[in-house]
Amino acid sequence: MSQSIRTGALAILLALPVSPSTITTISSDEIFSTLDFEQEFVGHARRGNLRKWGGREVFAGTALKGAISKANYVWSSGVLTPFSFTYVPGSGITMTVGGTASAFYSWTDSLDPSSTLAIRAYAAKDRFGIDLTSLYLSGYGSLPDLSGDRDGDYLLVSDAMLHDGFTLMGNSVMTFPHPRRGRPNSLSYRILIGNAVATGGEEPLSAVPEPTTAIMMGVGCTLLVASLVFRRWRTVPRKN
Repeated sequence: MSQSIRTGALAILLALPVSPSTITTISSDEIFSTLDFEQEFVGHARRGNLRKWGGREVFAGTALKGAISKANYVWSSGVLTPFSFTYVPGSGITMTVGGTASAFYSWTDSLDPSSTLAIRAYAAKDRFGIDLTSLYLSGYGSLPDLSGDRDGDYLLVSDAMLHDGFTLMGNSVMTFPHPRRGRPNSLSYRILIGNAVATGGEEPLSAVPEPTTAIMMGVGCTLLVASLVFRRWRTVPRKN
């Protein structure tokens, strides 16, 4: 193997982008509250106002009260329901559930490059269930699944360079025993964007590389290993 190939393999490894992003799970609202999370905007989906069938289930805004956009959606127990949350710089945020219920909120401020994305899943009682699966963050990659209980469960992606815009998409399944019983917020999930001043959590997970990065990393490692093996082969004395 030529010197130029060996040099090229090493150059590929050194040139690969090293993502500073970190994925962390947090198992309760109490632990999350220690982060001193400074929220910029939020998307929220809940089981809804049961007295008004299909009333106020989808939200997008800077908070869950006050300036916010709302939409209606009728949930079915145990049904896989797609959702997406999109931020477009200079325009705003859009929360969409089931492909039909969509809430848009105009937000033209600038987002900090070091912003954190937090996903929260919550189920008020044991016989209720909330599962978020097939989570994918554009410009980043796949994220672990998330299930919620009465304490609230979180998935955080830190320093993901969200300021250029992003879309988070996935599927949700809400499970409940009766269509009209239970409090409106007994089942919910939300996506929060902001800055986590402190750090703390449980079960740090490895960041998922983008497909291109993973391919290039594999190519670089293969070439570098091949170079080392070839070099050793050339230095081993031959028997005549």
